[in-house]
Amino acid sequence: MIYSLWGHNDVEWLALESCGLSGGLLTIWNKGLFAFRFSFTGIGFLGICVEWKDGLLYIVNIYSPCSLSGKRKLWKDLLDFKSNNDIGEWCLGGDFNAISKSGERRGCGSTGISSERTEFSAFMDDFEVVDIQVLRKKSMWLNSDGSVMSRLDRFLLSDGFIHKGGIFNQWVGNRDTSDHCTIWLECSNLNWVPKPFKFNNSWIDNPESFSFVKRTWKNLQVSGRKAFVMKEKLKMLKQALKTWHSEVFDFKDLSVNNIVKELNDVEELNANGDVDPADLNSNDLVRKFWEQIHAKESLLRQKSRTKWNQEGDSNS
Repeated sequence: MIYSLWGHNDVEWLALESCGLSGGLLTIWNKGLFAFRFSFTGIGFLGICVEWKDGLLYIVNIYSPCSLSGKRKLWKDLLDFKSNNDIGEWCLGGDFNAISKSGERRGCGSTGISSERTEFSAFMDDFEVVDIQVLRKKSMWLNSDGSVMSRLDRFLLSDGFIHKGGIFNQWVGNRDTSDHCTIWLECSNLNWVPKPFKFNNSWIDNPESFSFVKRTWKNLQVSGRKAFVMKEKLKMLKQALKTWHSEVFDFKDLSVNNIVKELNDVEELNANGDVDPADLNSNDLVRKFWEQIHAKESLLRQKSRTKWNQEGDSNS
């Protein structure tokens, strides 16, 4: 049956048996996709821990109980498991039987219990997972005539898993024999994800750097949960630093060329005896020249993909 479901025999799988007609879970994956370490189960979930991309990845198949007490226990059990195990990336997917926003349920004038939505959102924040954008359809569960629909199914992902896997959206397909729609994570080898933030050491040498960061951070206005505010402000600060860097540091070559030209002009005046050497500002020009050179070398050193050593220079 497993081979028939997956389409070939080169697979591994784990299952959690149902209680009556519900609660059963099945997780299937291709052999060689990752190195399996162990599995873990609880009421409403079946998880595996694997070695993936130089780290640990926890993949959890979810089939949440319908009662609020059952959901609370599921959320608590997952949080407890995470806090008591090694750090890794997370992928939670399946039927959570809960919505995080009132707009995720339509029909029958029901938007769900407000406290449940609040607790589910708090669980996502505490677990540090992201509900990434959904394409094509916004509802995954529909009743028989389509008059009631809810977004009960979803993937919740850690930031690291999104970046490493190149994940950029959830795609919702059509219903078949089930009253739930199929759902996929879509990823690409293209560079769809944000680049990691790089701190350039040469920024510290600029006397305006600290005041710029302080002023920019103070002027950023974001509302929402504390974790969301912090994330958004860091994202906006990153963009501001990129703009500031291009304005201040991307003209190093031009600045070096201008200083070299000034030094040559000064030396020419001095050689021709057209001016008293004491009146020339050559020492300041030399100092500025080496400051610019060192700043440029510092940037090149950090951008270099090869190991930098004491003999390194621009060519390496």
